[in-house]
Amino acid sequence: MKINEYLQNTLLFGILRSGTIIGERLSTGFRPTNLNYIQALILVAISRENASVRPKLLRETFGLSSGAVSQSITHLARAHYLERKISSSDARGYELVLTTKGRAQANRLINFIERLERDVEKTIGHSSRTACLKTLRSACTIVGGKL
Repeated sequence: MKINEYLQNTLLFGILRSGTIIGERLSTGFRPTNLNYIQALILVAISRENASVRPKLLRETFGLSSGAVSQSITHLARAHYLERKISSSDARGYELVLTTKGRAQANRLINFIERLERDVEKTIGHSSRTACLKTLRSACTIVGGKL
């Protein structure tokens, strides 16, 4: 179509298309784990904190709805990747803690993600990677968001 040239030379559409391609690749890598992108991200986030995490922090960090986080937590708990514990600071709430199985799965996910990141950096170089991140942050700020 005639619009292809426009789409290929427009930064915002390039960013959107890149995000779609990268998201599809991540989802393909997560598929054998029976996790979707959000569920995998939650496991990795809790693992990186190396402590319990409140669902509210996940919602705020990833810009997700309460429903999306709740549904993901339910799936991860049923798979025995995490447990809900009564919050020590507020008995009305709960915190999420990885199980041994969940920590092992999170480590596999982290290895997969870091391997992809290394492949990209090896191809484009560290300085191009840094410049790309700076450009993406600037573009997000201009359109009213945060990366």
